Amino acid sequence: MGTIEKMRTCAPLGVAVLLAGLGAMSASADNLYNSIPVGMAAAYSMGAEPNDFTYSMPFDADNVSAFGQLISTAVGNTSGGQIAFSDWGTASEYAAYISANPITCLAGTCAGANSTGFYTNVTVSLYNPGSADPTTGDPTVGTSIASSSTNVFIDWRPAADTTPGDGEYTCTDGQGSFLNSTTGNEQCGLVNLVNFNLSAALPGTEIYTVAIQTGAGFSNPDDSLNFGINPFAPQAGSDPIPDAAYYACTGSSALNPVNACNGSVNPDSGWASTGEGAISFSPEPATFGLIGFGLVGLGIVARKKKKSNL
Repeated sequence: MGTIEKMRTCAPLGVAVLLAGLGAMSASADNLYNSIPVGMAAAYSMGAEPNDFTYSMPFDADNVSAFGQLISTAVGNTSGGQIAFSDWGTASEYAAYISANPITCLAGTCAGANSTGFYTNVTVSLYNPGSADPTTGDPTVGTSIASSSTNVFIDWRPAADTTPGDGEYTCTDGQGSFLNSTTGNEQCGLVNLVNFNLSAALPGTEIYTVAIQTGAGFSNPDDSLNFGINPFAPQAGSDPIPDAAYYACTGSSALNPVNACNGSVNPDSGWASTGEGAISFSPEPATFGLIGFGLVGLGIVARKKKKSNL
């Protein structure tokens, strides 16, 4: 991250609708936007060795409450998507928290932790681009499109592997790495692929932010949760201004933003070499209906043609 360690007739009608349906199917395969690396699996993780991810974006450690980017997407309705987080906390590190906060669920929302992981709320917000920022020249955060908070479960990072001679190294948080049995690599933060819910119409260019609950002093496991950064270009959609990122921070931040940490979401520059936030936006399932409608249209045309040849 540079200074941080850290996108008119029945026949033509039937064909047109079918093509629209196929387009929707293609969009659903690639998502309206997708910057999560191909083949990403929850067993993968983030660390110093070559990996699916090069960086992850800390929240509490940098006094950041929300982080995101300006993206170009397909135009359409989204029902939500997926985010790749890396958890740098272990169950032993948060033993006191687990003991004091057993898992409880009320009205479909859970809180607390156990030996496997913990619950938290992830808020994804979408905004229209606003006027140019006087400092960076990039669009500011404009009017709100939609925002939604989703209750998710996060797995703890495995305990450090202490087998001599197996390549263990010290992670950036000072803890030992763990041996990933899937990749065979020693790695640090454990990737969690989590789904979020968000009903919104994407206009084609948006600013998104991801926010989690954080607290002071690393007493809350959310404080060890990072937003994944993918060093590769998105598979669906694009990043129209790779140098820009958007985040809200308070007080001072190790990110050294060009705009003050005033709690508002502001644009920042110098992020071109970092990569993309690992997030995807999926189309609403209703778009699949276009495919069936298109096939029905072609079926009607075929039947009429067959009758005319009799």
